[in-house]
Amino acid sequence: MHDLDDEERALEERLRALDPAGATPPGLDRFVSATLSEARPRRVTRRARLVIASIAAATLVSGGVTAGISYQDYLMSREPFVGLDPGEYRTDASARFVPPLGQDEGEHCNLYPEFRGLTGDQLRRLDDLVRERDWSDLGADVMAAARTSGAIHDGMTADQIDATYSVALKARLAVELAEAVPDLRVYPSPAGDFDVEGPSLAGYTIVCRGDW
Repeated sequence: MHDLDDEERALEERLRALDPAGATPPGLDRFVSATLSEARPRRVTRRARLVIASIAAATLVSGGVTAGISYQDYLMSREPFVGLDPGEYRTDASARFVPPLGQDEGEHCNLYPEFRGLTGDQLRRLDDLVRERDWSDLGADVMAAARTSGAIHDGMTADQIDATYSVALKARLAVELAEAVPDLRVYPSPAGDFDVEGPSLAGYTIVCRGDW
């Protein structure tokens, strides 16, 4: 699981620890800010039929009780089999994702976005969007944009590239998912603010099984 909350909050410290004389890779702040501001609304051309599990999750978000189980029990009963912090929610649908770096580079993986501050209706809309969209090029697109902007470059260590890419991917996900929830924000904010009101993208979990 990629705990992006910790990575984003500690990015400056991690990079300085790797290179005490250095700072945040040139262009990272500008790249993340530009990514978050370039949302282009696009219409969803079809609505996927909600599965029963999606309705159950949305009911739990709104405070209901389904089949006498807790939301944590529900999460642990299905992929990615990982619980969440109180107040966080995950879509039932996963995005087909191909990592462009790391030990899973080139693998067929499932990416599950995780959120805070959602209503049941917002979770249903996000689940629809994740299910309907073709996300298979997202990983490569984010890496290409980060390299073009200079946020990632050949002079960086593998750890620096991984940390920078994680922040960039989270920012890009927030932009794409804002199609379903227009006021979706990133938690914590790019400036490290944890006082984020309303719906927000808290992170994601990736599961790689080698096949879709």
